[in-house]
Amino acid sequence: MDEQKSEPIFLPDSFLNEILENASQTSKRIEGLTNNFVSKEKEIRKYLDDQGILKELERNQLDLETYSTIGIDGGRAIEHLLLYDLGMVGVVASEGLNVQTEINPIRYKSWFDILPHYGANIMNHITQAIMHLYEFQLATESQSDFTFIDGRFITPLIGFSSIASIENLDVLTKIVPIFSKIDLTELLSSIFSNKRIIAVQKYDSSRNFSLQFLQKFKISIDDRALFSLILKEGEYTTPVPLQTFPDTVRYLSSAHLTLKGRVFEHSTDFEELNALLSALPEEIYSMYYRPRPWSPALRLELSKEIVKDTKVFYQLLDCLRSEMITTEMKEPYPLYFADKMAKSVALGLNALKEASRSILTKDKQDDASMFFESYRSE
Repeated sequence: MDEQKSEPIFLPDSFLNEILENASQTSKRIEGLTNNFVSKEKEIRKYLDDQGILKELERNQLDLETYSTIGIDGGRAIEHLLLYDLGMVGVVASEGLNVQTEINPIRYKSWFDILPHYGANIMNHITQAIMHLYEFQLATESQSDFTFIDGRFITPLIGFSSIASIENLDVLTKIVPIFSKIDLTELLSSIFSNKRIIAVQKYDSSRNFSLQFLQKFKISIDDRALFSLILKEGEYTTPVPLQTFPDTVRYLSSAHLTLKGRVFEHSTDFEELNALLSALPEEIYSMYYRPRPWSPALRLELSKEIVKDTKVFYQLLDCLRSEMITTEMKEPYPLYFADKMAKSVALGLNALKEASRSILTKDKQDDASMFFESYRSE
């Protein structure tokens, strides 16, 4: 029998036609939203300037020096197999443009394991928590002038909270050995108080600044989009503590209340941890900065120690500017590079699955190899 090639499957023509017919209406909506904002742009800029929120990095504040940088980003992949869930985590620390060494500069941490089906979210929670743990660990081991972490400082707290209350003994045997080796309070303290560790958020849908400072303008736009349009090259917003934003304080409180659990009970002093988290809204500051005329605004989270040290603060902004080198990159170079590598973790998971299935087939365990088939049709 001749081998038949499967034809690619596309959306129905009628569906595509319906989409295209709505293109004109969609473009008009976008135009309307844009015009509504543009009409208020000058007024918003003046208001922010009058309030002392708008600042500019001047030429005499630039050291024009080179700084060593490291970007840290993680990736994770989950494969729902017929009988098991296969999970993999990869976290990469990549050096920036100014410290390219002849020796391979890439450091990483990895984890993978297989679990029976215990629920749709168990493997998701585990891989998320381990990924954040490894990101923080690599950050504290960094010896660079500045270390950039992808995302927000406080997001990992929710990831840790999601595994804190796990009771299943099979799952606990997988993750307790990983987390029992670290003092969570000590790790978080070393991250949040560090002058050289900065969180850079690529995707940001929050409206904290607009709700807190720009309510009178009644604009419906998220903060990163707002400041990407408002800020000019070299401009930034005055750093403000996270306690300025009520929803962030609530977000922290939810993590604060749920971290106590079996995963951390052997390695964490919860009284010290609670004191640390309670003080966090005053210790972490948030701001936006537009380093290049062609770049979007970057949302940064940084410690109070950086904000208080004017010299280091200006060095940070200067460093970020030097690491934004092309319109293709929406983040500093080391984060861009680390992100590209971390995203390939799915390829590693697939390679592991196929290699394991091949070994079982070779050993003539065809029935067992069937359980390495994906849960869904590919």
